[in-house]
Amino acid sequence: MNYTKESMQKDLKSLGIWKFDWAGKERDQVRADVKASNPGVTAGGFSEVAEYCWKSYEKSLQSTDDMFIGRQNHLTAANIYERVADIVGNKTLFDPETKGNVLQMDKWAAVMNDAWILGGVHRQARFRLASPRVIENIWNTKGFLIVTARELVGLFTFGYALEQVGPWQILICPKDRAELASSADLIKYDAAVKKGQTPQEAQQLRDKQGSSGRAAQQVKDFKNRS
Repeated sequence: MNYTKESMQKDLKSLGIWKFDWAGKERDQVRADVKASNPGVTAGGFSEVAEYCWKSYEKSLQSTDDMFIGRQNHLTAANIYERVADIVGNKTLFDPETKGNVLQMDKWAAVMNDAWILGGVHRQARFRLASPRVIENIWNTKGFLIVTARELVGLFTFGYALEQVGPWQILICPKDRAELASSADLIKYDAAVKKGQTPQEAQQLRDKQGSSGRAAQQVKDFKNRS
């Protein structure tokens, strides 16, 4: 799929994302590099949101390694940011030396996470799941899917299948579903999440065979592996 920066901006506008209330400690500040390429940009304004989404997508698309998804505390505990993405200290995907197979930014929004997933989907990358598929990692009792579940919904929607490879839970794109993955965009992603935003659908994402426990242990031991 030829998913350009202009295509993404069009999708963001179609989703009504003209201004965003960022999460993150730097929410009210604008990065110097973002400001340099977007004159007149404001914190939370459309140009800033679009720039973060595009950088997340671009870095993910250009990465050559497996992607890592799951809850931040699980990724952090396993030292995955540093080990597989060269992300240390306050570095983000805006830093040229960091890799896009893990998402790390100084601001966060769900749509930016979606854009990052799309980059991996468009190159048909393998995704490694770092969080057990238990309900507390899938459904928030306030009535919405936790980001890990949002990631799984997107991947399943765009043709991915879950496999158990040793202790790892890995999502792969079968060759006969490559076209479906190539057609992915933010509009389709948003529609899939809205459709799956129910407790009943969340239950379908749970691991009913116990493989999550083995995956969790592997992730816990990851930082001790060569």
